[in-house]
Amino acid sequence: MLGITQAELAERVGVSHEFIRRNESKKGVKSFSVDTLWKIALALEIDPGKLFEINMDELVKK
Repeated sequence: MLGITQAELAERVGVSHEFIRRNESKKGVKSFSVDTLWKIALALEIDPGKLFEINMDELVKK
């Protein structure tokens, strides 16, 4: 990934910094459109599928 700040990502995607912060939080509600996911992937210069990868170690801890 690019190593950009949440504020920079928010600006590139066209959403608020608070929106990005909430969605990165483990306790945050994750609710957004496919269009927003696409814009986030483009801003991070990654394949959109990377946003759906599951870290099995994190899943097992729950």
